[in-house]
Amino acid sequence: MTTLAITTSSLVLSAGTASANDHYSSIESAAASNVDWMSRVPGDVTLDKLSVPGTHDSLALCGISGEDGSCEAITTSITKTQENHGYSAETLTTQLTAGIRALDIRVRVDKGEAGVSFTVHHGAFYQRANFADVLTKVRAFLAAHPRETILLHLKAECTGEAGSCSDAGGYGNDEWRRKTLRSYLEGKAYTGNGDESNPATNWSSLFWAPSVTGDSQADTPKLSETRGKIVLAGYRGVRGGIYSGYGLKVPYPGGGSNDEWVQDDYQVSDVSSIDDKWEKVRTHLRRTNGVWDLTRPGEKEHVHQPDSMYVNYTSGTGSGAHPFTVAGGTPTVTGVNEFLIQCLRGSSDRCPEFYPGRDEKFGGQPSMTRTGVIMMDFPGGGLIDEIVERNPTGPDPVDDNGRTFRGPR
Repeated sequence: MTTLAITTSSLVLSAGTASANDHYSSIESAAASNVDWMSRVPGDVTLDKLSVPGTHDSLALCGISGEDGSCEAITTSITKTQENHGYSAETLTTQLTAGIRALDIRVRVDKGEAGVSFTVHHGAFYQRANFADVLTKVRAFLAAHPRETILLHLKAECTGEAGSCSDAGGYGNDEWRRKTLRSYLEGKAYTGNGDESNPATNWSSLFWAPSVTGDSQADTPKLSETRGKIVLAGYRGVRGGIYSGYGLKVPYPGGGSNDEWVQDDYQVSDVSSIDDKWEKVRTHLRRTNGVWDLTRPGEKEHVHQPDSMYVNYTSGTGSGAHPFTVAGGTPTVTGVNEFLIQCLRGSSDRCPEFYPGRDEKFGGQPSMTRTGVIMMDFPGGGLIDEIVERNPTGPDPVDDNGRTFRGPR
């Protein structure tokens, strides 16, 4: 145990040496114009054609926390994935203003005096926010910026095992996880006694309806269909299984596997493995864009799916590399965020397969036409800007109501 304590403490120190810059831990430096970047994208573009900046574990801000809001250092080093810009989901306001349009929210089924509800967790730790806080902040943002849309990746967090949380006693099952989500959409709060409920806020109008039917999944919509709404991309169980009846058919096919469209290999054992994590991100960027590397078995034969939504998690963690070490690196090790911004800028020969003059071992499509949905830890403002700038802009052929619109917004 002494060895573990020393190792963990040293990780806290080494992680802290990563300083804020344009790719890491500087979200407020993102371009001011990002606040409504989707308003400049034509409405007939489907969501799978977009380059969408997102946050992994969007509200993971603290480990063990005190009554004063302070966070204990070691558990926070393990747990924290985003800059803290306020509890009760206030951090989301900063993220959305910076241009983040994909959120990753992990929930626990709670039972309190008001009934059964979702609280926001990362592993064992409550993140001082409830699902109603998330919806409240997103609703306020979309009311102020009605031509934007938010992709929500929702996951049941609590396995009940060591290192994880446990749902409220008697409610840790798929039936209650599904019922609790429905309660927000139907304006009710279950008392916990069967189907008995009391009236509560109905959030259904905040969601793009085809993504939350409860009995079917939706095809990927056009942006014009979803402006001003949350699109539930998918709802996953505690083991990663996909709940049918919610979200988009791609990338989260109900009852099936999302391995084709989602890269979320988060295991990074130590800092020497950060390069390996980056290569997984890079490989998924190639798949997203129909580019292949002859030295990678099977890549050339893989069928390009330009009409599918791809999700790429840059996040990683392990006993020897905590989230902000993986994202921000150390003075001697490059982090994933820096690798990614170099790739997007075409610098340091980081991703030559997407640029003119590439080696003959690369083939397929000639360039990167989209990033897909990029779910990041501690994104810097410059990194968000690079993703946003890859989106199509121009006159919008349809306005929010489907009428012909002939001028730029």
